[in-house]
Amino acid sequence: MKKLGYWFVNVLLVIIFIFTCAGTFAEKSVGFGIATIIVVALFVLNIKKHNKVVDSKEIKALDIKYSNGNWRKIGSYDNAYLYVNETEKKVLINNNEYNFKDIVSADIVENNKDQTYTATRQNAVFKRTYSSGSITYNYCTNLQIKVVLNSISSPQEYITFITKKTNKNNKKYKNAYEVAQKFISTLQVIIKNQD
Repeated sequence: MKKLGYWFVNVLLVIIFIFTCAGTFAEKSVGFGIATIIVVALFVLNIKKHNKVVDSKEIKALDIKYSNGNWRKIGSYDNAYLYVNETEKKVLINNNEYNFKDIVSADIVENNKDQTYTATRQNAVFKRTYSSGSITYNYCTNLQIKVVLNSISSPQEYITFITKKTNKNNKKYKNAYEVAQKFISTLQVIIKNQD
C-alpha cells in the first residue's frame, strides 16, 4: 500500500510539473518558474526519501534485534550489513547466522566497466583532424562480497553493496567500497583465527 501511495505522489508531482511548465511558458511569469523549481525539488526529494527509508528500516530492525547480547555491528551500507558475535563465534550475513568455522573464504566481486567518450574536431574542407580528446569513465555495475561456506546445500552467500551503474569517482561508490573492505578484513581475521 505504501508503494502505491509513493507512486501516486510521484504521478501527482509530474502532473503539477507539466501544468507549472505550461504556465511558465504561456504567461512568462516568474511565479510559475519558481513553482516549477519547487515541484522538481519535491519530486527529487520524494524519490531519495523513499529509497533511504526502505534501507534504513531493515537495518534499524536488525540493530534492535542484535543490540542485546554479545553481537557487534561491524558496519552497514544500504542493505549490506555484517554482525559478529565473538563469544558464540558466529557471524550474521543476510539474516543467516553462521559459525566462524563454517566460513572458508571471502572475496570482493566487482564488475567494472569502462566507457570512453572521444571528441574530435575536423576541418570541413580538408577533412583533417586538428584536435581530439577522450575521456574514460570507470563504472562499477556490481559490488559484492562472496563468502564461501563449508556447506553443500548453501555453499556461498553474497553481501551486495552496488547493483546499478555507479561512477567509481562517486562518493557512493567510495563509501560502499570502504565498507566492503572493512567487511573483508573482518572476515579474513575470522578465517585466519580458525587455523
